[in-house]
Amino acid sequence: MTNPQEAQDLKFSTQKAESYSVFTVSVGTERLAIPVTFVRTIFSLDVITPIPRARPSILGLINLRGHILTAIDLSQRLGLVITQRPKPALAVAVQNKGEDYAFLIDDASEVLSLSPSTKIIIPHGDNKIRNEFIREFHTLDHSIISVLDIPSVLEFSIV
Repeated sequence: MTNPQEAQDLKFSTQKAESYSVFTVSVGTERLAIPVTFVRTIFSLDVITPIPRARPSILGLINLRGHILTAIDLSQRLGLVITQRPKPALAVAVQNKGEDYAFLIDDASEVLSLSPSTKIIIPHGDNKIRNEFIREFHTLDHSIISVLDIPSVLEFSIV
């Protein structure tokens, strides 16, 4: 019997050869995609309770409708330089391995369907985001969208 996370990962991995849905967000000038199997909701950030001695990318804890989520500065986690944040801040709630997180983002866009025909290969070092956090790249509307590997983004042994 598989647990819910294994089923979620299996569902995504079996969809890789087929079309699959992603939720698109913007962080700085980067257009990113999060597989919808990880996305729970999008919301405006209000109060973040700091965590003493946390990694710089971990902003703190938030209470979202009675659930505690770890708030993560996605730009800092991905190694992007962001000079200005919109107010109020937006976040996308994701779940991985039964744990809830909130990624601080600049904007939320839409749900898209990605197909193998839009997938492209980009050589290592040719993108602004650290390669270990990217599952794959797609080209849409003459721009490149990076599909995040959510388990890797949330694996904090990767510094």
